[in-house]
Amino acid sequence: MNTQQKKLEREAAFSRGFTVIELFAFMGMTAMVLLIAYVSFSHIHLTRALEQETQNASAILIQARLQAMHSPAQNTYGVHLATSTLVFFKGDSYVPNDPGNIVWSINPLFQISEVALRTDKNDIVYLSPSGQTTNYGSFSIEAKKNRVFKSVIQIDQDGKVETSL
Repeated sequence: MNTQQKKLEREAAFSRGFTVIELFAFMGMTAMVLLIAYVSFSHIHLTRALEQETQNASAILIQARLQAMHSPAQNTYGVHLATSTLVFFKGDSYVPNDPGNIVWSINPLFQISEVALRTDKNDIVYLSPSGQTTNYGSFSIEAKKNRVFKSVIQIDQDGKVETSL
């Protein structure tokens, strides 16, 4: 066999297509890129959902404070914290099953945790007309499956609400 024939045979072998190893390598790299994209998008989704739940919880607390501050009858208003709900109520204490309660369920991906209020009660009651509370402190909203995704909501003695992600 001369050199010309060997060269033609090598070129013919390379022009047949991809080997099985090359196909597996390509499929492996594609799978890794898709996995990275999936993880990134799921983190973005969880972050946005956590921001939304934090804003909702803050808005409920602020609403209760404003109701107490502007109540013509000097009524107190509060928010009861449960694992999966926030309950807006009127009065000095939370009464389960009161028809006047307004219940907000949080996103099922999250839960309320690390409740650290001044008393053992999970009720934040705002006094009228000052808007202050005697049960101040903090609580967290965190992802159930990945606790890295967590926000902290703090309520000070004046009833003001601050959040941090």
